[in-house]
Amino acid sequence: MSSNKIIKVAIVVMLISVLSVATVAVMPSSSASSSFAPDGGMYEYKTEGISAETYRATITGYTEGSEEFLAIQTGIEGYPVKAIGPNAFQNSTLLEAVIIPERVDSIGDYAFAGCSSLKAAYFIGEMPDMGNGVFDNAASGFTIYCLNEVWNGYNDYKTDVWSPYVYTDSTGGSYSYYILNDEITIFRHISGENISIPSSIENNGRNYPVISIGPESFYKCNVKTVTIADGIERIEDRAFSWEHDEGSALDSITFSNTLKSIGDEAFRNCKSLRSVNLPESLRYIGFEAFRDSSLVSAYIPDSVSYVGGGAFYCCYDLKSAKLSRSMTEIPERMFGYCALLTSIDFSDRITAVGSSAFYKCGLTSLDLNEIETIEREAFYGCTNLRFVDADEVRTIGNEAFYDCTSLKYVSFDEIESISYRAFGKCTSWDYVVFSESLRYLGEDSFRGCTSMSDAYFEGPMPVIGDNAFKNADEDFAVHYLKSNSASWSGFDAYNSAVWDGSLPNDNSGINNSMMILIAAIAVLIVLIVSVLILFKKKKGRSP
Repeated sequence: MSSNKIIKVAIVVMLISVLSVATVAVMPSSSASSSFAPDGGMYEYKTEGISAETYRATITGYTEGSEEFLAIQTGIEGYPVKAIGPNAFQNSTLLEAVIIPERVDSIGDYAFAGCSSLKAAYFIGEMPDMGNGVFDNAASGFTIYCLNEVWNGYNDYKTDVWSPYVYTDSTGGSYSYYILNDEITIFRHISGENISIPSSIENNGRNYPVISIGPESFYKCNVKTVTIADGIERIEDRAFSWEHDEGSALDSITFSNTLKSIGDEAFRNCKSLRSVNLPESLRYIGFEAFRDSSLVSAYIPDSVSYVGGGAFYCCYDLKSAKLSRSMTEIPERMFGYCALLTSIDFSDRITAVGSSAFYKCGLTSLDLNEIETIEREAFYGCTNLRFVDADEVRTIGNEAFYDCTSLKYVSFDEIESISYRAFGKCTSWDYVVFSESLRYLGEDSFRGCTSMSDAYFEGPMPVIGDNAFKNADEDFAVHYLKSNSASWSGFDAYNSAVWDGSLPNDNSGINNSMMILIAAIAVLIVLIVSVLILFKKKKGRSP
């Protein structure tokens, strides 16, 4: 499988490193994307592989942001970055230092050629296959820094050694770190179940601020508790993640009040982690950041403007969630398979729901507020869902509500397009009303809605795809207003009839009369009670 995509990545002057132990255990969705940071650059890349062992991402291009110290992301949408293609970073003149992840096994011809400000490249792993002129025309004195020992036999560019330092914290936890640009990044866990990461570490008589918990720094480590001091801004890719079924032992983490970003898969498979308190400083939550964790609730502060695809995917214990008011869309697979999640509130800034965002969730009703676009499979298999207010929705993608077997009613005011099998197998739905804005009804869009007996169209006949209502109730019929009869004159796919505007079970007149009667009875009861109270008081004052 291969795909080409463009991704904005969280670069925000990050100086990170990579510690790789294994590749991704589950195939990530190839349509996901991860974007962040107004100062960030943009990668162009391709992904490939047919199994966890062969998944790889190759960076093929880079559009420069404002960063000077660039750490190349360890993975993109769950695919480990293993190659940098020819000319990928060519002429990125702002770069002064770059960090190459451990798993990169090849760098193509002239990948960093013309990076005229580039003074250093830090390699975390072994020497990759190096193409021609990889760092040609870099800054004077450019040096390749190799972790722990220089590369034997390599003499294309000047090389030197760099080594991390070791720190033991107040709880006895031990880990290594490195200093670049006068800032500390935590590199690799050494020992200890309880970890306390300070705001600064003294090195050779000088205090350096701890800014980042590096990629995979506590990956597959039996760490149980973590406390992160104020001042730390970033938790990088897979920092605390675990692979496969056993899951991480991490059951408690205290975030700094200065934390700005949580990287891709940072807490993936933390099966002991049941709650987190995300700080108001947080702006970014990466791709699958909490996937397969045991979180019971997810409170996303309003400071968060970006959430990556699958951020809470397969969180089977998740019962409640609050979305940030700064979010403008729900990313793909965000709450997929959260079967215990029964409700969600959408702010009026959210205008789109991504593909499979609530796939097989436990939702019972939905007010979609200002949402205009619902992507494919967004609410697929939400078998408890009964009512949907979709008054502002304009487009509904393929199988968006497929197999929502309890769905009874959806209100449409602005709907324009309903795609393939969007409401297929919604077996409890007995009739549907389409607003006059409808222009397209896709193939099989309501196929298998076995209880549906009527479809009412307020506007002219839209384009209606094949089998749109196949296997509906045996008495199914289409109804249209007399004023639109001309547009429906040639329609013969289903039984049809002119409609007077009233709906089955429309008891609004009866209901209004009943409400008036109830109100009158209530007033009468109040009057009677008042008279009885007055009579009792009067009787009490009698001689």
